[in-house]
Amino acid sequence: MSAPPGTAEALAAVPGIAGPPAAPPGVAGARRGEPVRVPGGPWPGTRRPDRHASVPIRSAERRRWAADLTGPTVAGLVLYGVGGIGKSTLASQIASRVSHLEPEWVTAVISGEVSVDRLLAAVAAALRRHPAMPRSGSRADSAFAAGRTDLPWEHRLDLLREQVLGHLPVLVVLDNFDDNVSAESGGWKIRESALAELIASWASATHRGKLLITCRHPFTPPAAAGPPLGFRHVGPLSRSGAFELAKSLPALGRLGEKELDRAWRLLGGHPHAMKSLDSLLAAGEANFPEVARRLAHAIGAATGDTARPMGPAAPTELPPAAAETIALAARDLLLGELRGEAPRDAPVNGAHRRRARSWRPRTTAAAAVAAALVATAAGIVVAWHPGASTVRAGAPPPPRLAAVLDDAAAIRSRTAAWVSRQISRNAIVACDPDMCSALLARGIAPGNLLELRTATPDPLGSDVVVATAAVRSQFGGRLASVYAPGILASFGSGDLRIDVRAIAPDGAAAYQAALASDLVARRDAGRQLLGNPHLRVSAAARAELRAGQVDSRLLTMLAALATTASVQVAGFGDSGPGAGDGMPLRSAEVAGPSRTDLGRLRDMITFVRAQRPPYLPSRSLIAPGTAGSSVLTIQFAAPSPAGLLQPEPAR
Repeated sequence: MSAPPGTAEALAAVPGIAGPPAAPPGVAGARRGEPVRVPGGPWPGTRRPDRHASVPIRSAERRRWAADLTGPTVAGLVLYGVGGIGKSTLASQIASRVSHLEPEWVTAVISGEVSVDRLLAAVAAALRRHPAMPRSGSRADSAFAAGRTDLPWEHRLDLLREQVLGHLPVLVVLDNFDDNVSAESGGWKIRESALAELIASWASATHRGKLLITCRHPFTPPAAAGPPLGFRHVGPLSRSGAFELAKSLPALGRLGEKELDRAWRLLGGHPHAMKSLDSLLAAGEANFPEVARRLAHAIGAATGDTARPMGPAAPTELPPAAAETIALAARDLLLGELRGEAPRDAPVNGAHRRRARSWRPRTTAAAAVAAALVATAAGIVVAWHPGASTVRAGAPPPPRLAAVLDDAAAIRSRTAAWVSRQISRNAIVACDPDMCSALLARGIAPGNLLELRTATPDPLGSDVVVATAAVRSQFGGRLASVYAPGILASFGSGDLRIDVRAIAPDGAAAYQAALASDLVARRDAGRQLLGNPHLRVSAAARAELRAGQVDSRLLTMLAALATTASVQVAGFGDSGPGAGDGMPLRSAEVAGPSRTDLGRLRDMITFVRAQRPPYLPSRSLIAPGTAGSSVLTIQFAAPSPAGLLQPEPAR
């Protein structure tokens, strides 16, 4: 059917909108034609390959264990060790090395508690992004079926092994696996029987899928008929590794070799303890000799051995068991220092005596930073930073502080959930380390995250920046005035506010000009759509079309659908909470008035899913509506591209 009068021909004939397919698309069609970024970049906590590399500690383990992982002798590796020892960082570097050496690998990452359905869904999503995944056929069907929770997991895993994993390699990273194990009979076992059975079944045959697990405890693996899981202990840093880490930190990096040697021995080579010490020294409220003296005393009280050999004749490596005991004792003292707590009574000459130093809660911004770092170490995500406003005298007591940190964690979690649902899977997202970790836990591919460290000069090179308080402090007013003027969404308020901003690669002036021009084009196109007799809209949707508030991709899609059938738009949405002026509405609900219209909606969704970027929606589904009707939801990802409705310049 030709376009009816009153509809701009350009809308229905925009290059990139495909005609109705001859047959329904393959099961992977929802991602079909989408440019693929193979996840293989570094984790949050490391840097992207095109930036400066992360601190090269544990390089021998990284090379050796990456080789083990890609070889035929193991079904996967379990990296275990005490908390804060660097298991997640090492796992990210191993995954990055695997993808660098063998670029055909894709990575699926799950953090924390995991179910069989979540694991298989992550594997299926990663495989569907693989550049060698066919668009249709048994292999594509099997990858799609792996994410179907209505099928038994055994059947889904069999399909993956038989149809997909023999051809396409995938690395499944189960980070922070501790929530999935429990102590039993003096050891540790996987708590959920179905998950244990899945891991055993995964390892029962040789294929190109491998597991990489990080956990504090070396749990007993389920019996498997095929290659076993290999367990690798992640111990304290060696002297040379500790020196490399120290040199990358602002305060420890200024110490001399003798002081660094003393710090390494006092902290047992524990990376997180080293970072805590660096934070304490950077706050400027203690010098290294004073802290070293208190550390030595605390370690002596914990181990019964106050004599720590130093100097050239001292051994250059610490026994792992002793190093871990020392590190834990040092960590407890450092966390107390950072919190500003009074130290416990320590035995001195057989008696207990409290130190004479007056201990009061910190009243400076540095104390807020330190408390935030402590909370981060305990697994709480926070948003305080070196540029935070000072904490006045009478600062909140620990319970109040904990409540603030809980609020910050909740805001960060809501932001990560929104980004994972709304931001394009092809977009590079810039974030601070804590925010990157939250995004990773929500399924954002490691290769799509650009970590912003203190030395990062700008967020350019990304498409979106998640502006936490730390990021706003780092880039100041230039963040909004130069790098990222457009707010896609905003969560929270005050210092805890987090803005999701669109990067302006050509500067703020060019970005604002393009946005204004696109608004004019969207307004014209929306008014033309309202003249289409095949299009019916609600009163609110009519006003939004007239005002140019609807995304250009959505306008084009609706115009194309209205050339062959009647389209009833119930409403538009998804501009993002707290979005800035001019940010388009990126979703539409197309209603079917009765059950008899379900067939027409199915034809529409087949058409929608057959498109190519930028006209391929990020989400399209049919759901039950009111009074027996059905609703087709079409949603495009953020940020919205500008200029799609404007004619190309004449050649």
